[in-house]
Amino acid sequence: MKKKYFTKSVTALLFAVLLLGCTEEGKIEKHSPHWDYENPIWQNVGYTDCGGTVQTPINIQTGSTIQSSQLSEVMFNYNPFNMKIVDNGHTVQVNTDNAITNNISIDGVTYNFLQFHYHTHSEHEIDGNTDQMEIHLVHQDPVTSNLAVIAIMLNATSATDNTFIQSYLQNFPSEEDIEVATSTSLNLNAILPANKNYYTYTGSLTTPPCSQGLKWIILKEKMAVSSSQLNAFQERHDINARPIQPLNGRIVLEKI
Repeated sequence: MKKKYFTKSVTALLFAVLLLGCTEEGKIEKHSPHWDYENPIWQNVGYTDCGGTVQTPINIQTGSTIQSSQLSEVMFNYNPFNMKIVDNGHTVQVNTDNAITNNISIDGVTYNFLQFHYHTHSEHEIDGNTDQMEIHLVHQDPVTSNLAVIAIMLNATSATDNTFIQSYLQNFPSEEDIEVATSTSLNLNAILPANKNYYTYTGSLTTPPCSQGLKWIILKEKMAVSSSQLNAFQERHDINARPIQPLNGRIVLEKI
């Protein structure tokens, strides 16, 4: 990342929020201002960073990316863990206590896995087109507290259920804001595509507080779910996607 956007105060706030299971990257503390997807101008209800110039999601225009075969590969080090799951009112999030054994490395930096969650439809667009679903795997550098998010696009193009996705769905909690510890073992490798080429840029959380400075990695190859699985996600939280944000001169790199 060429430019650092986190101040110490923002980093400390974000770290505390994540530990509490808040933001999208989780749920908001009860005393925080209410926000929803029907009125996504969240800076108007007190989340000032949401009006910043380094916001996510964006429309990735493939004709304008800077392509390179020299970009670092993402090294995935994922191992099975028993998931903890919570419906935070905006998405259904899976957490882990086993961050040290689940991480990614890129550009010489290791980011420990924190949680994943979904959006329907996709938040990012590719050449103005949305996908039916997007999963975010959220990771954090334990040294700086900076975040890196892997985004995976999914579409209902399979006649059979996706096994990983089915394990996720079958453990959806019946109540909101209560984290449930399960005996279901997940391995994040099962949701990764074979081709790990990606788009990358600097952005933000896509929900309040919209903190800026995140490393976004959008995998180019898409994954498949069944129509019934997509419907199950939509029935729980439909169109929980933030609108596209201005690029504001940012560069999108593309690993080829």
